[in-house]
Amino acid sequence: MTTQNTTQSAWGNAKNIYQSTADWLVDRRITVGAVAIVLFSWQFYSTFLNTIGDHYFPSPLLTVQQSYARRSEILEGLLFTGSSAILGLLLAVVIGISLGIVFAELYYVRNGLFPIVVFLYSTPAAILAPIFIIWFGSGVPAVIAFAAWTAFFPIFINTVTGLNATKEEFEQLGSLFNASRIQMIRHIKFWYAIPNIVSGIKVAVTLSMVGAIIAEYIATGSGLGGQIISGLFRFEEGWVFGVVITIGVFSIVLYKLTCSILDRLTPQNVD
Repeated sequence: MTTQNTTQSAWGNAKNIYQSTADWLVDRRITVGAVAIVLFSWQFYSTFLNTIGDHYFPSPLLTVQQSYARRSEILEGLLFTGSSAILGLLLAVVIGISLGIVFAELYYVRNGLFPIVVFLYSTPAAILAPIFIIWFGSGVPAVIAFAAWTAFFPIFINTVTGLNATKEEFEQLGSLFNASRIQMIRHIKFWYAIPNIVSGIKVAVTLSMVGAIIAEYIATGSGLGGQIISGLFRFEEGWVFGVVITIGVFSIVLYKLTCSILDRLTPQNVD
């Protein structure tokens, strides 16, 4: 009887997994179809139309083979790059929100320093990467710092925008209760600005990965960015393509995970 119950339970779990997978495929049918078309076109070109060889445009099969052969290195690089990007993102959240509050609340700071912020924001991030190498060396701190730098501006600007967009009736409510500036920020303005701050963080997620990869190109030679350079020098283009795909997949997972956490932790409506 116990064996029969166990078998039925296992069969029921398998059916649930199958149904969940089928439902997911139906909900994401456009995405799945687009990926299938890309892979089919890629394989078709590599098999029948590629006249320059796998050295310049590796086939999906070669990409899988070389990536599998380098799987331990790719996993190690993913842990390095992913952890650096996440730490950089967290650092950007803390600094971006803190400075955003200062700029939003102090007129003279905002009026005097905002042009400098605009100048820095308009400067391509890759140009500043060597400066970070000078300041932080060629190790992990440089990768984390540059990831934080690239992720900082969306959070900072959205924080300033959200705090300055507080409705007048909320300002009047705070004045009615003689709320101090800190109380206004803590109990009213910050909560009203949360949708803007959350939007900035969601944009910053992928930018932190971009910053980490750029820093690895220039500074450390480690992580997934360093593996792309190594793959090019060793003429293992399949490895390079595999690393690029890994970066894309991890970025999507990190973005979805961050959105899920933020949606659970923040209120959906502050009006």
